[in-house]
Amino acid sequence: MNLQQMRYFVTVARLGNVTEAAKALHIAQPPLSRQIKQLEQELCVELFDRSGRRLHLTETGHLLLHRAEEILNLTDRTMCELSSNELGQEGILSLGVVTSMGLMVLPQLIAAFKEDYPKITYRLLIGETLRVIELLEKGIIEIAIVHLPVDEDSFDSYKLPPERLALVYDAAVFPQLYGDYELPVSRLQGLPLLCHRRYKELMEQAAQKNGIQAQFFCLSDDSNSLIAWAKAGLGLAVIPESTEAIAQREGLACIRFADRSLMTTAAVVWARKHYHAPITRNFISFIPQYFEQKKK
Repeated sequence: MNLQQMRYFVTVARLGNVTEAAKALHIAQPPLSRQIKQLEQELCVELFDRSGRRLHLTETGHLLLHRAEEILNLTDRTMCELSSNELGQEGILSLGVVTSMGLMVLPQLIAAFKEDYPKITYRLLIGETLRVIELLEKGIIEIAIVHLPVDEDSFDSYKLPPERLALVYDAAVFPQLYGDYELPVSRLQGLPLLCHRRYKELMEQAAQKNGIQAQFFCLSDDSNSLIAWAKAGLGLAVIPESTEAIAQREGLACIRFADRSLMTTAAVVWARKHYHAPITRNFISFIPQYFEQKKK
């Protein structure tokens, strides 16, 4: 299996159609089909389910897609580092972020960085904290924005300002909350919570302190899913306040907790022992400048 076969496979997997993939790759369809079949024969596996009109990945195909994307991303980054100038003025910067940071914090950070380094391009991977940290450890990405804590022996970090936790909900389903700016934890009694696993223990402790029991209707590792469930009227989603704007665009009402101990902290993180290309070093140096400027 070579890099060209990986690129062919990834393109077919993403598009689900050999004809469309051939057009995207600017090659004829028959040679592409032969390459995919040859890859399956070399690996002695079936990568695609061909029973329908479109191609669907098998379980083995999903595994190979995951690994191939990591390998190709790392290969592209390496080639860029070898060819980019020593000042880090151009090239590719690979980033990983949790969902809420990718939608709210990162775009403004990149916009500011672009003013100083307009020739740099980006590879962005979005996932939950554990997955993003795994990619950082492997060197697939160079910088991550994740929620704390992280292993301080393995990573350096720049902590972002703490955020209050908030609730988002459908006001038509929970009209008793609408119009309030802050909510005492005691009023959560009997209300169904849609909560990120990261905040479960924090919410339980706050509820116990207020003499009630938190009722978790759904625990998830994905904030977007919790917002979608809230939009369906299934409960109140516990989210960081930076995600409120996303929920409001979905027509949901927002209310913050009166208890100021219900906070979460994110950080920009990079691997302590990895080699960092000039592009990465420039970005790391820019981070504190950017956030200090925002405080003014």
